[in-house]
Amino acid sequence: NASTETKWFSKFAARASSVCFIAGRLSFWNPTRESKNAPHGNALFYFGSNASKFYEEFAELGLVFNCNAEHFTLVFGDAA
Repeated sequence: NASTETKWFSKFAARASSVCFIAGRLSFWNPTRESKNAPHGNALFYFGSNASKFYEEFAELGLVFNCNAEHFTLVFGDAA
């Protein structure tokens, strides 16, 4: 859940190497109930040293940002 206004989101974003803001809503499957979409947008945080690989794997899902404590830079890809 990309609750960007929350304290936890800010803490994760400040420490992440990259973040992918997923385009659209995630769908959740449950074998006993009707499938439902997430009520909010979602983001995936990456904490590691291979931000390029994270971009390669997740850019097709949405916008990927490389992060550091000093600034954010947008990595442009096909999602733009």
